[in-house]
Amino acid sequence: MATQASNDVEAYNTIFSSVIELSGSYVRNNALTVIRSVRDIDCNKRRKFVYHIPIAHDTKTFGVAPPPYELSSSVKYVLPSPTGAKIAKLVEEDTSNSKANNKKRQVIEIWTHGGASLQKRILLSDKIHGKVYTELSKFGGMSWKSGDEDALVYIAERLSPTTKSFFDSSTEENGDKKQGAESVVTTGTQFTVGVGIQQDWGEKYSDVCNPALFLLSVDTGKVAPISNVPGGEGERTEFSFGQPVFSPCGSHVIYTAWDECPRKLGAIYCFQRPSKIYSSSVFHLLMSISNNSSLNSKQDCGERSYPPPDLDYICITPNDRLARSPRVSLATTVVAFLCNSKGFDSHNGCMGLDIIDWDTKDSKPLLSTRRALVEPVFTPRKDSAVKHSFFGLSFPGLFLDYLPPDCFSFDGRYIFCDTQWGSASKSLKISVLDGSVEPLWIDDSTDSHCGNSHQSFLGAFENRIFLFHSEPNRPGSIVAVSTSEKTRFDTTDIKFTLHPIAITSYSPLNYPLEMEAVQWKIINSNPSDRDPDNIIQSILLMPQNRMDGTKPPLIVVPHGGPHSCSSISFMPTSFFLCLQGKYAVLLVNYRGSTGFGQASIDSLPGKAGARDVQDLFTATTSLLEEEEVDASRVGICGGSHGGFLAGHMIGQFPDLFKVAAMRNPVTNIATMVTSTDIADWCYVEALGAGSYDWTKFRPPFKDELNSMHDASPVAHVQNVKSPTLIALGMSDRRVPPSQGLEYYYTLRSKGVATKLLVYKEDDHAIDSPVSEADHWINIKQWFDDHL
Repeated sequence: MATQASNDVEAYNTIFSSVIELSGSYVRNNALTVIRSVRDIDCNKRRKFVYHIPIAHDTKTFGVAPPPYELSSSVKYVLPSPTGAKIAKLVEEDTSNSKANNKKRQVIEIWTHGGASLQKRILLSDKIHGKVYTELSKFGGMSWKSGDEDALVYIAERLSPTTKSFFDSSTEENGDKKQGAESVVTTGTQFTVGVGIQQDWGEKYSDVCNPALFLLSVDTGKVAPISNVPGGEGERTEFSFGQPVFSPCGSHVIYTAWDECPRKLGAIYCFQRPSKIYSSSVFHLLMSISNNSSLNSKQDCGERSYPPPDLDYICITPNDRLARSPRVSLATTVVAFLCNSKGFDSHNGCMGLDIIDWDTKDSKPLLSTRRALVEPVFTPRKDSAVKHSFFGLSFPGLFLDYLPPDCFSFDGRYIFCDTQWGSASKSLKISVLDGSVEPLWIDDSTDSHCGNSHQSFLGAFENRIFLFHSEPNRPGSIVAVSTSEKTRFDTTDIKFTLHPIAITSYSPLNYPLEMEAVQWKIINSNPSDRDPDNIIQSILLMPQNRMDGTKPPLIVVPHGGPHSCSSISFMPTSFFLCLQGKYAVLLVNYRGSTGFGQASIDSLPGKAGARDVQDLFTATTSLLEEEEVDASRVGICGGSHGGFLAGHMIGQFPDLFKVAAMRNPVTNIATMVTSTDIADWCYVEALGAGSYDWTKFRPPFKDELNSMHDASPVAHVQNVKSPTLIALGMSDRRVPPSQGLEYYYTLRSKGVATKLLVYKEDDHAIDSPVSEADHWINIKQWFDDHL
């Protein structure tokens, strides 16, 4: 007879095997290629599967696709050239059985004939640079040079100086020397920060210290660093680089540079770090590492035979506090990028979209041609130029991490991207001519929710674009949408479904997923202080057909951040609690969430622990008044800032919230401020915008520590009586584990029922497959026992 635990495991396996997480996509050679990331609990890792989906030319349907194949774990990145004639693969090879000093080495493979023929293997010497970075949201990126497609630009770790002990009398052999300035050996500096020890970029970026630009000739296999960049010799400010692309004529590299001074603060999920976009000439550098004596005529930058020497760089966004994600249109020689001139102190905010023209004759950006396509939106207005709304919310502006690599239409007339629009991610078509914004609407007569689904852009082909869409109770599918003036049409016959891939052999898949057993809706609430410019928007998941006929208990789930958002995408954790636990789940987007305009973001800093708490209480009590759920059985579950809010709710409203589950919670900002990788977060959220000096570093003052304490859950811990589960990733650098431990031992000393889960190898997300599964099954069982 099956136990409840085995039933939970089977349900978890079925639900998480249905999850569709796409880590990459592109359209080349008449096919849409997507890369899917899948959990593997048995091996405690993630595996990648590749789908090649043929695109039919004269119909609206997809062609017949072969089954997905697994991408080797040694392949770290796949990048097709603009024409699709070549594919670059970054491969990490294990050399533990060889005589090599390093157990792993990096190789770039160049494949031709659409990826069918291996043309060349280029070993990336560890004497030139360290690890290659490929993630797109920050310090990664790799880009082909168009035209002859004979060069790549990419980001890799700059080598640190060679050091040795005071007591080391050996001399370095010539054959083992690094190239460049790093070859100089310094004595007694192996433990000196900035020499033998490098500062990193914090949580999730513990191995990212000094990302730099490198150029590779595909013909010769030679690699060279790009040195004419900001932060060079004689300049006070140091920079880290990322997101490189070639200019339209191929003689320059355009990239993002992040200011490091006076210290590196955590970068993951933090988009307020000062950054600008630069351009550096690489004409002569490319010539020096290639076989060609001159550039191909197709790549000739106008009438001039040689551009100016590769000496200086140009700042394309000199007056912007924030600028990132440059993208190039080869059809119109336009450069697009995200920007916010004023910037913001919160860790996320609304961005603008600007473009400039590139002069292919003189090979330089025409800074005077810069124009804004989409301005940052302060407050969404019904009378805005964008005549659309979703769930009662007008266009809130652009909330996105980065522009898609292939964001331009084939003719350069449009830019495609996604934005958080309230509680939904929507795909947009933005006119390069006049900046007009049109949401790409999926209209499916078989599904009334389809037009209001979560969407993400995958790629474009001729007059069609491909989107992934999902809902809280539907794992999702791929659809095609026309890019003509009419932006909606019936998509019933142009869906491509990605079927479940099992995440463990421990239990069988109970397929198909019972999607109709969970229903969802959006609920808009008015803030209790009658704020006229902002709303509280929540997503309610409701279980259907409870066997006992009673109203379901409620689990309230505030998101982390606080400047992030719960979206109407398929959320396997919430679906698991709702389907398997028969709990109603309320995901609350309180004021300060992304996707509601900059005014909503700005309304929370300095009021954390008060305004967000009140919004959470308002959303919860408003739902209870509808009498759809059991008001006597209400729990709360949250991680990071969501855990911060869970601690506040059980402390400030102990009779309402009967049980809590917290993951890496912020419990005491005053003790967190000197040990987190984002000290600025503690100042801004507790004390308000403008409280943190980005140009200096100092410890907090006494009165600031008092304010931080008063804004924290520990200020109300004496009232807590609700059973509380706490889960901690012991490698967390964002919210130190001491936060949760302090809270756990305080509750334990009060006699409150509490349980501590410790994951020694996990960081802030607790996202390794084994830990994640253990965590969420424990959460479900904790609510079963106490709610």
